Amino acid sequence: MPNYTYVAVNISGNEIRGEHTSPDEQGVAAMLQQQGYYPTTIKKAGGGFGSSFSFGTPKLPVKVVARLCSQVSSMLRSGVPIVRTLEIMASESEHKGLKAVLEDVNASIRQGSSLSQALQPHEDAFPVLFHSMVEAGEASGTLDACLNRAAESFTRSAKLNSRVKGAMIYPSIILIVLVAMIILMLVVVVPQFAQIYSDGGQDLPKFTQSLLAMSEFLTKNFLLVGAIAIAVIVVVMTFFKMEYGRYQLHKFFTRVPTISKLTNKIYAARFTRSLSSLVSAGVNMPNALRISARTVVNSFLQKELEQLVDDVEQGMQLSDAIIRMGELPPLVASVTKIGEESGELEQMLIQIAEYYDDEADAAMSALLTMMEPALILIMAGVVVPILFGVLQPMFGMIDAVQNM
Repeated sequence: MPNYTYVAVNISGNEIRGEHTSPDEQGVAAMLQQQGYYPTTIKKAGGGFGSSFSFGTPKLPVKVVARLCSQVSSMLRSGVPIVRTLEIMASESEHKGLKAVLEDVNASIRQGSSLSQALQPHEDAFPVLFHSMVEAGEASGTLDACLNRAAESFTRSAKLNSRVKGAMIYPSIILIVLVAMIILMLVVVVPQFAQIYSDGGQDLPKFTQSLLAMSEFLTKNFLLVGAIAIAVIVVVMTFFKMEYGRYQLHKFFTRVPTISKLTNKIYAARFTRSLSSLVSAGVNMPNALRISARTVVNSFLQKELEQLVDDVEQGMQLSDAIIRMGELPPLVASVTKIGEESGELEQMLIQIAEYYDDEADAAMSALLTMMEPALILIMAGVVVPILFGVLQPMFGMIDAVQNM
């Protein structure tokens, strides 16, 4: 029987990794669920590409989860029972995935399960913070307040994600246009001038000769070049989806100048906001740190934050552990220290999150301001030399005709 490696979490947010021998991946999932864990990834040991399997309900958009938390919190505060609340939410939901989840969760609650227990089969559908807030709310009897905090956190995350995606639209369009222009010029424009120069029989500059040779090669082997380009893109994307490739890419984003200033502020805001929500809900600090680390979608920082959890579990102050880690902005440690000494850690963490939300907005605006002229210059730097190389012999031919 084949061996499978797995990554799984339990209801407390604790993550485990290991190997198990089983006829198939479903056997591994069943073994983990018997131990109270739920698989997030199962891969055949030594398998190549495509050997990864995912389980559970498809991931729900963060903005959908934020709206759900806000509406459920409001209805619970109004005294509506949880069963009736979920029934109403399911009937009014326009998102088919959420509707199916709520109907299944409601059916489990009617059979005697708690909300957190009913949500366990759908852990993959919600952010990890959601499950922890529900469990903490049920334990403390403040489910409405915990869901309200979760709604605020998810709303902020959804807005931030939207801004980041929006910021990537412009450079993506410019890149696509640039590639399309280069291909069009080499495949359509340059060959026409090649025929003119061939008929003229004059000596051409080396740069023009290189352009003509490149154009001829691309025209004759267009399908081959296209297939190679697609293969390279697929290989690169596959590499960055693998654990090692993703780790190296995320490390690059946290270390490269300019970009790291933006990404580190985004991660700091996300981490501190999640941590504040969990601590306010009554989750103990090590578990709150462990869960908050998983909300940071950067595998390099997650590794660093795992050491942070270990330091806190060994008795180190959170602020000292953050200083020792060294990856979060220095202000996070300073404000955390003030919160620890004043006994208002949750409030100080929220202030950090809000501060870095604003800082991330400002950094993103500044980056876009610099990016627009830079992209235009890059486009000009690529297109203008091609035009010059193609037209330069034409100017020479015109001068020769005029001097005759």
